[in-house]
Amino acid sequence: MNKKKKYYKVVVALRKKWEALGLTQTKLAQISKLPRTTITKVESGSRNAALQTLMSMAEAMGGSFELRIK
Repeated sequence: MNKKKKYYKVVVALRKKWEALGLTQTKLAQISKLPRTTITKVESGSRNAALQTLMSMAEAMGGSFELRIK
């Protein structure tokens, strides 16, 4: 699987999670302490988010972000 597909899968998983929790981009930004524009850019794929950003988003939703190197 190429890098773009892998990143897309991560973004889709995050978006599904925040939608399932009933969060808006604004609310997710508030609880993750990230600018709303960062959430928007991550969701649209116009920004290749840093690991810390993805971890902050996941933790704000009560989850975690795990990186596995095979």
